[in-house]
Amino acid sequence: MQIVAITGPILLAIITGYMAARVGYIPKNIEQALIIFSFKIAIPALLIGAIAQQDLDDLLNIPFIIAFGGAAVIVYAVVLVFLYFVRNAGLGTSAMISLDSVASNTGIIGFPVLHAIFGQKALVLASLANIVAVIFVLLSITILELAKDNEPSNWEGVIRQVKAAVLNPIVVATIIGVALAAAPFEFPTIAVDYFSVFGSAVAPCALFAVGMSLNPNAVATSSVGILSLSFLKLIIMPTIALCISYMVSADPLVTVCAVLCAALPTGKTQFVLASKYHHAEDLTGQTIAFTTAIGVLTLAGWLVLLAHLFEGSLTF
Repeated sequence: MQIVAITGPILLAIITGYMAARVGYIPKNIEQALIIFSFKIAIPALLIGAIAQQDLDDLLNIPFIIAFGGAAVIVYAVVLVFLYFVRNAGLGTSAMISLDSVASNTGIIGFPVLHAIFGQKALVLASLANIVAVIFVLLSITILELAKDNEPSNWEGVIRQVKAAVLNPIVVATIIGVALAAAPFEFPTIAVDYFSVFGSAVAPCALFAVGMSLNPNAVATSSVGILSLSFLKLIIMPTIALCISYMVSADPLVTVCAVLCAALPTGKTQFVLASKYHHAEDLTGQTIAFTTAIGVLTLAGWLVLLAHLFEGSLTF
C-alpha cells in the first residue's frame, strides 16, 4: 500500500495530462509551454533552493557518481563497440544509438518524480546524474564530428552544441546552488521561500506535460531495434547501477536514486543531435516515444522492487 500511495499520485498526474490532451480539454500546444517553463524556470529554481541549503561536503556523492556513471559507461561502451565492430553501423550512427541507450530524461521526469518521493534530499543526486549525462552528450558530439567523412567539421556548430549542453539551465542552476552553498553566509529565508514558489510547480507542470506527450501508438508500432534499445535503457542500465551500488556499499537512498535515474526514459534532447547529424533519426525519435510511454510503468516496477530490497531501511 505504501508504494501505491507514493506512485499513485504521480501516475494519476500523468494520466490526467494524457486524458486532458486526448479529449481536447487542454490544447496540445500547451505541452511545449509547460515543458519549457519546467525546464527553464521551475526545476532550476527548485535546484538552487535545495542545493544552496546543503553542506558543501554532501554535494559530491562519490558512490552515486560511481554507480550511475559506471552503469552509463558500461552500457555506452558495449553498445558502441557492438554496433561499430560487429554490426558495421558506422561511427556516427553507433555513437548516436549509444547515447540513446544511456541519456536519461532527468530534467522533465527525473526531478519531479524523485522530488515527489524523497523531497529535496534526492535533488542533489539527480543533479549529479544530469551532469554525467551532459558529459556523455559532449563525448557523443565529439564522435559525431569525427565521423563526418565527406565534409569538413562545422566547428561553429560544435561550439553551439557544446554551449547548449554546458549552459543547460539545470547545469547552470546546479553550479549556482553549489556556489551559494559554499558562500560564507546562511541562505536567506526569503530566498528559500522565493525559490520554493517556483519549485512547487515542478511536479504538476512536468508530470502533466509528460502525460500530454504520451503516444500509445509508439508501443504498438515498436520494432525489434526499438525494443532492444528500450530494454537496455529501462532494464539493463538500472540493473547495472544496482549491482555497482552494492559493490561500493552505497546507502539505500543513493542506491535507489542511482537506479531510478538510470531507469528514466531516453531524453528528448537526443533527437536534436540525431536530426543535426542525420544519424539514427527515426530510431532515436521512436525510442524516446516508446521509453516515455512505458517508462512510467517500469519506474513503478523498480520502485516496488527497491522498496522490497530495502524494506525497513528506507523511508519513502
